[in-house]
Amino acid sequence: MDEIQERLDEAQEAARFVQQHGNQLAKLEPVVSVLQSDPEQFEQLKEDYAWSQQVQREARQQAFALTEVVQRRAHFGYSDSAEMLSGNSDLNEKLPSAP
Repeated sequence: MDEIQERLDEAQEAARFVQQHGNQLAKLEPVVSVLQSDPEQFEQLKEDYAWSQQVQREARQQAFALTEVVQRRAHFGYSDSAEMLSGNSDLNEKLPSAP
């Protein structure tokens, strides 16, 4: 009987604790995994995060460059390049050839 009373007291104490600190516990719940992680792995996590940021920066730069090329592609149509080639031929004919 004493054991049952002891368990009942513990359960009531736990219920009071949850009732008293429920809001704070709810706020901490999303970060439980971080709080449980090994602090010695923090440096590795920092390095991984920095590396991820660098990779993301490079990907954004490449995406920006590709977007620029695609947007400018319309300005360099096939007819323009044909005209440039014929223009270069005319220039070559007009230039004196080297002896």
